[in-house]
Amino acid sequence: NGNYIATDKYMIIIIRDIINKVAKKEFLYDVKCSKSLTDEIEKLGAKGICYRTGNSYTKAAIREKDLPDSFLVKIDEGMVPYNFSVSMWSTYGNSMYPDNYVDIITPMGFEECADYTIKRFGLKESNAEVMNEWHNMAVYSYANKVKLKPGVEDFLKYLRENNVKMSIATANSLELVIPALKNNMIDGYFDNITTLKEVSRGKEFPDVYDLSTSRLGADKNKCVVFEDIIEGIRAAKLGGYKVIGVFDKRAEDKVELLSSNADYYIYDYKECMA
Repeated sequence: NGNYIATDKYMIIIIRDIINKVAKKEFLYDVKCSKSLTDEIEKLGAKGICYRTGNSYTKAAIREKDLPDSFLVKIDEGMVPYNFSVSMWSTYGNSMYPDNYVDIITPMGFEECADYTIKRFGLKESNAEVMNEWHNMAVYSYANKVKLKPGVEDFLKYLRENNVKMSIATANSLELVIPALKNNMIDGYFDNITTLKEVSRGKEFPDVYDLSTSRLGADKNKCVVFEDIIEGIRAAKLGGYKVIGVFDKRAEDKVELLSSNADYYIYDYKECMA
């Protein structure tokens, strides 16, 4: 209705929404916020960190306290642009983004996502500048913060012991994927990594899976694709693959959609070893 919402009230709304979606339940706010915010954070069982006002102080506090610069970082295709778009808005003094932004950019590659972001928000930066901003933030996070989904390492060991070939088909670049694999000590498991840049069409088409399969020398009828976004699931099915949908906290409201489009659906990779 055009009514003003105080910053602390707005933060309370946001924190209530994401409190169960974050692993580290610590929230940073500046000294201008009222005690009502502090009380609400404590009531939710989280920790509030009060800090000096100013964007430079905020960024310094994020580094000092080792706080995430977005509410979810995961080892997945298509998620880096979203997470680091949030950070980029903060860098420019505005951390707001529209609700459907995440859904739109999820299947996009880096360059396509940058183009879309610039056009949608009227950014003055060039495509190269936006991509460089994202890349610099992403490299650090992928090399240090990105963690595996439940059961991944045990499942990879199980496949290797049974001589099953494995490949990664991703919208991310090798500069991000390889550090993430090394950070989680699983870089030795995969026979191939195929990126979206190597095919002519996006993640909503099966091209990246087809190229990945051909590099393995495998029969697609004997391959299984693991996916946690609807575009990837539909693309793999379009290509004739068996698809296992994987639960992701960010897409908790889409479980029914993903499970109904996939052949199977799991919450933990260990379920595939039963």
